Amino acid sequence: MVAAAAVDVSVGSWFDPEDLPGLAHFNEHMMFFLPKSIFARTDEFQAFLSEHGGGSNAFTADTHTNYYFNVNKDFLN
Repeated sequence: MVAAAAVDVSVGSWFDPEDLPGLAHFNEHMMFFLPKSIFARTDEFQAFLSEHGGGSNAFTADTHTNYYFNVNKDFLN
């Protein structure tokens, strides 16, 4: 059995400053590089999900950005 979680942020590409096009999409990708204070390696979150039958992804739309992941339910604490 799989468990999943998602977070939707009400900011998307339409909120990019004129001088920084693509900022929302850039931030979407940077969220998967969690700080070392949480995980020892920058890829540890992805490795944990992969090792326990899960994965993650995100998308940036015009007015919102969504992050989601799934993992074997026994490992969602």
